[in-house]
Amino acid sequence: MIHTRSALVGWMVLNLAASGSTATVQERTIIDTVVVGDISASTLRAALEVLPRRPKRIDIVDDRDLPNATSKQIREMDAFVPVGSQTIYLRRQSRALRAAESAGGPDTLVLALVIWHEMAHVEGLDERQARQREEELWMEFIRNNRVDGGFGMAYLRELQARK
Repeated sequence: MIHTRSALVGWMVLNLAASGSTATVQERTIIDTVVVGDISASTLRAALEVLPRRPKRIDIVDDRDLPNATSKQIREMDAFVPVGSQTIYLRRQSRALRAAESAGGPDTLVLALVIWHEMAHVEGLDERQARQREEELWMEFIRNNRVDGGFGMAYLRELQARK
């Protein structure tokens, strides 16, 4: 799971959106979050429901709609928030999103962590603080038996091992 607050990437995505793409974009509200783009509503709803709070807006970014250089820059990211933005950009092709849509279960909780991490950046927290919030939420998932203990502890160790 890789996240970033890259201002450059955010600038490119925002400029792409403003450039007048001719694709029809679906906009809807899921729980209290405005969601723009192609995503399974039931998957996103399940991820949002387990969060302590919901983001204001999530835009789904499809790599195929981006210039090649931009697509290469964000290829390893699940999501990002441009500095100063209130919008979470979630990559349509991200591993976390694809796994949540196809398998559900713990993968939906991982998607929730991605969103929770990016919400920390929206609130002005740095990378270390955002990761700490992810770990705390994952521990809550383990305590509340939302995820199998063995898998939950293994994933927690993976989260804690990040640098």
